Amino acid sequence: MTSPFLQLHAELFEQLDRRGVSWETGTKFNSELLHGVSITLKNVDDIDALNVMEVVKAIHPVSTYRRPRTFGKRVITERDGPKFAQDPKDSTHIMTGVDKLHAQGFKSKGIKIGV
Repeated sequence: MTSPFLQLHAELFEQLDRRGVSWETGTKFNSELLHGVSITLKNVDDIDALNVMEVVKAIHPVSTYRRPRTFGKRVITERDGPKFAQDPKDSTHIMTGVDKLHAQGFKSKGIKIGV
């Protein structure tokens, strides 16, 4: 027995072919969380053909993001706490607000953290 979602994919592909849309299939998603398919259109104007198909519930363009700046390796050299990086704005203590807690006297003695 074919999955209803695979049947929807087949129906979509058939409708694309019938309308003369030139396309390529990317990844098919068939999980409990997501049912869909990625498609690359050869002609951007064919997006209108997708928008009117009943089988299409939503269209999302591909977004690209630049990788965030990475930090170099940090080595802890003090017993009582890490030495900050040469550029203090790079310190994870400052980024997470731990420096403010340290300034108030909280140095983690007697504190337990569970993740």
